[in-house]
Amino acid sequence: MALLFFLSLIATGDSVVVVQSSMAWNIDACQRSVFVAQPQIFNSGDRILLHAGVCTVGPDSNHYQAGDWSWNVVDTVAAGRLWLRYSIAEPLAQHPVVQIVQAYQPPDGIIDRRISTRQWNGTCGGVIAVWSDSDIDLRGPISASGAGFAAPYPTWNDRDTSDLTDPAATTSIHRGDGQGACSFQAIASGTHPWFLGGKSGRARNSGGSGGNGAAGGGRGGSTSSAFQSSSHAPGGRARPMADSARLVFGTAGGSGHGNDLDGGVGGAGGGIIVIRCGRLRMHPGSIISADGVSGKDASHDGAGGGGGGGMIVLDADSVEGDVTISARGGHGGSTSSTLFVSGPGGGGAGGSVMAKLVSNASVRVNVQPGTAGSGRVSIAPVATTDHGALDGEPGRIITTAYRWRQVADRGAHPRLVCTDSVVERGATATIRLAGSADVNWIDAVTTIDNVTWRTPAINAGRWFRARIVLEDGCASIDSVHVRPRPTSQTLTVSIGDVRAKAGDSVDIYLSVRTSAPVGRNFEGIAYVSTHPRVLLPAGGSGRVHDSRTRLALPFRLTTTGTSTYRRDRLVAVLGDSAAVQLSIDSVVLSTSSGVVSVRRMHGSFTLEDLCVAGGRPRLISSDPLLLIRGRKIITSAPEVYVCDVLGRILTRHRNTTSDEREFEIEADIGGLVFVVVGGEGWLRSVPVWLSPGMSR
Repeated sequence: MALLFFLSLIATGDSVVVVQSSMAWNIDACQRSVFVAQPQIFNSGDRILLHAGVCTVGPDSNHYQAGDWSWNVVDTVAAGRLWLRYSIAEPLAQHPVVQIVQAYQPPDGIIDRRISTRQWNGTCGGVIAVWSDSDIDLRGPISASGAGFAAPYPTWNDRDTSDLTDPAATTSIHRGDGQGACSFQAIASGTHPWFLGGKSGRARNSGGSGGNGAAGGGRGGSTSSAFQSSSHAPGGRARPMADSARLVFGTAGGSGHGNDLDGGVGGAGGGIIVIRCGRLRMHPGSIISADGVSGKDASHDGAGGGGGGGMIVLDADSVEGDVTISARGGHGGSTSSTLFVSGPGGGGAGGSVMAKLVSNASVRVNVQPGTAGSGRVSIAPVATTDHGALDGEPGRIITTAYRWRQVADRGAHPRLVCTDSVVERGATATIRLAGSADVNWIDAVTTIDNVTWRTPAINAGRWFRARIVLEDGCASIDSVHVRPRPTSQTLTVSIGDVRAKAGDSVDIYLSVRTSAPVGRNFEGIAYVSTHPRVLLPAGGSGRVHDSRTRLALPFRLTTTGTSTYRRDRLVAVLGDSAAVQLSIDSVVLSTSSGVVSVRRMHGSFTLEDLCVAGGRPRLISSDPLLLIRGRKIITSAPEVYVCDVLGRILTRHRNTTSDEREFEIEADIGGLVFVVVGGEGWLRSVPVWLSPGMSR
């Protein structure tokens, strides 16, 4: 059947939604917050279900039973914590560890895919929560079968003796017992019996008992027929009607006793399904299941008990349509042996279904228990026998009113409100309480009445804190920040003077400062330009445009800052000037800067180690001895060099006469170059832009 169901999913293109959940701890009921192990799976606005899956000992040292739960909504996710929109009810808030289940919200109120969950792992899982503010049309399966308490360990006895009772299985809680909500040695005493799962087979080759759900599980089969009959493993106890509203997993069946390494383990219990909506309309073929799993068969040893049925809560105005709702118990495992009958497993109890059903709807509810297993021997001509194993008890269908339907909204937290958190320097501000609470001030203020206070004169930004105590005793610290209005400032933007030789890298420093803090963060960009035949860009913010080398230098001043600087880099070249200006062309500020005027201070650049001729620096020659036409050089100078912008010689020519001679610059030389001519005691240069391969 499972294979056929899987193949049907493939044939219909069915997809699966796995409901997510996470362990959570340290609930703060006053702050409506809780730490969570996997905060990344939650988002603001998510509907969630908080659930205490097991018994715990709270911070007040009291024991808290399993099954407490409530709906809620995530307001904020921050720093590994969920801040919730609604209050967290007691005693759920006292559990040190709970799980938070992310409720599935069906788009357009339609569920046409398979909804499942991971098995309960001791801290989270096992629960499917669905929340819709409108009606739901269910057209696909929802299953938490076997998602409750997990199967126990086998109870192997490695001593093959005729002892009727396994010495290792005499403790009150044994490793082969089915898991239940309080299956912990440290807190098991004093708990209700229904919080424990099915017992394992203690006597030789006896069967494990069935796990409990809303009812009791069936006892396990007796000791091997080779010996005198011994006591049976008792089934898990029924859950009292008074605890019907608790969300509790079906417990696991106990394992059969084994001394031939073939004892059957108990079946896992059913999980929990909670659906909250308007009307729940079920379409043909849809199913909601939280069944227990059958116990394992055994050969020559005891078989496992069936798992108890889980719990289904349909928190809807009505449930109608053609549907099967199932929370049945798992069947006990059967045994087979050669000569003697071993103990079969007891049947798991039926679970519980809580729903308001429409009387004329074709809704089929199955909370039947699992049947006991059977034992048989291969050489004896006898019929199979239950050998003392019993079926589980049937579960419950409950149609009472829903006290869990509403979530308690305590409303917004009282908080401090400042009518004007920015005031003129030397003025005061008024702080009021929004809401009703007792306020104990930590910082000095002047009381006007029970809900109004005045601050001292504000000359710098200050926090004012108070302890707010609610009627239920919850206390929290709230605060407001008040600061003086920022005064208008003059911003001084300057650039320093620099010197360098041709070919050197030049660091350009832009300084930005105010006489006092502006009182807020603001940003700006300073645009700087200079002569491109002396300084060329070397950094990412510079470029040559419109016959100028231009830099864009962004800067930022913080609320309390009064100065900052930016640095960029240029390259000095052998150009046509000995000194050029570093001009701050403009300064563009953010609109909320608070600065009313900008003062610009330009800088300068000086080129060092120039050739001196006639008592002054000479970079460009107007001497008729040098004439440049394309790549042709006409000169009577004795030496001719072609250099790049860093002064590296690309080609060199010599004139052996005093007459004018013509020289050609090679075709593979391109870009900005300098033609340098010289003689004894003098040197002159002319910048030339050449395109590679340029003709004469």
